[in-house]
Amino acid sequence: MRVLCAICSKDKNHAEDLLPAAKRYTSERIKNAVSESQIRGLPLFFLSGEFGLISKDEPIPDYDHKLGETEVEGLVEKVASQIARHGISELIFLAKKRKTPGWGPYYRLIEKACSQAGARLLVEKV
Repeated sequence: MRVLCAICSKDKNHAEDLLPAAKRYTSERIKNAVSESQIRGLPLFFLSGEFGLISKDEPIPDYDHKLGETEVEGLVEKVASQIARHGISELIFLAKKRKTPGWGPYYRLIEKACSQAGARLLVEKV
């Protein structure tokens, strides 16, 4: 299966109830990713330092966690198994430039997880 993937967002809907990930994250970048998935007819997933790889419809609580460099290795196996469980063969990573502050750990995590899961990774700059 071919999918789109964006990283999570610090901009969130802080409702106390569980919300689908696409409604929890509120940044313009997330709105653009949701729109892009609809235009392309591809499922959308988010890469989260808290939850790993989650679908846009997965209910999640309000949280505040930015993926740190030291956490990458510990999440690779989890994200690789999530890729395999969802049957993802090709992942299109909608990303800012690697050098953008805070983006490096997300790049390293998705690269290593896709490699381990045998999924093709394509990066599209946003």
